[in-house]
Amino acid sequence: KREEYQRANIFNQINTTSGSDSDTCDIDQAMYLFHPSVLQDRVLAVQEQLYDYHHLLDEMETLKKQNKKLERQIIEIVKENKRRNMKIKKSAIYKVQSLKDEITDLKKELSRSREHEFHYNDEMRNMHNETKMLEGEISVLRQEKHETKESACKNAGTDSIQMGRSGLLKSLSEKIFTE
Repeated sequence: KREEYQRANIFNQINTTSGSDSDTCDIDQAMYLFHPSVLQDRVLAVQEQLYDYHHLLDEMETLKKQNKKLERQIIEIVKENKRRNMKIKKSAIYKVQSLKDEITDLKKELSRSREHEFHYNDEMRNMHNETKMLEGEISVLRQEKHETKESACKNAGTDSIQMGRSGLLKSLSEKIFTE
């Protein structure tokens, strides 16, 4: 075990040295300390690690290319999204303006309708008032006519007694035609 420890210690010293001529001697000594099969196993392990490292580098390059491709796709998608949003926004603005115009037209139509309704209601009130006034005049005229007939009948009765029959007819016909 002690011998393995010394070998490992020498190997670590070789790995940590700076690469001078004395280091080359140490490497030569280290080669005699290890069996060729051990060195061969270690070289194979280092080769496998180097292969894995290069494989990882290749994968990393592939991933970088894929990332760049994805970034370009993202940029295109964002641009397309902006175009769609602008199109939707313009369409929405147009629809809102159209609805505002329609509301304005409906308000104008409602205003005209209300004016027409107020005018119609005024005409109805005027006609109603005129009808009441005419009904009142008709009532007064009927009353006057009735009173005139009654007074004519009373006057005719007193005159008929005085004038006789022929005078009565004459006075009645005169009063009726004068009315």
